[in-house]
Amino acid sequence: MLTGDAKLQRLFARDASAGGEVAEQSAREVPQGLAGQLYLERRQRVAFFGGGLFWEPAWDLLLYLYDAIENGVAAVERERAARACATVSDASAERWITMLCTQGFAPERRDSSGRQELCLTAAGIGAMEAYLIDLAAAKQQG
Repeated sequence: MLTGDAKLQRLFARDASAGGEVAEQSAREVPQGLAGQLYLERRQRVAFFGGGLFWEPAWDLLLYLYDAIENGVAAVERERAARACATVSDASAERWITMLCTQGFAPERRDSSGRQELCLTAAGIGAMEAYLIDLAAAKQQG
């Protein structure tokens, strides 16, 4: 069994060999809806404890973008994606989006009308799949 680091290295290598193209298909082995469930759980935490305790805007974005793919949406308007980081300011959300783009997980692109969109790259999808599969397996083991 591969460790988390080895899985990510394999996924990045696969993404690099594919030219870093954006993947257009959703996960196959991941339990359907797990990313969306995790995203909603994070929003519920904020409702009970406030936004200042749980700062993981990059994780919120990754969950949000992956859930969009599972629901048949390949790309999300950049402004809507920024709102997925509900616990941070707009400027901070933009910095986190830029970081995801710089790290190669979510490149920006424009739709046919010129609006900025965000989506996950093959590396971003692969990393999310590897994590969610491992998480589901750990939950099953108890």
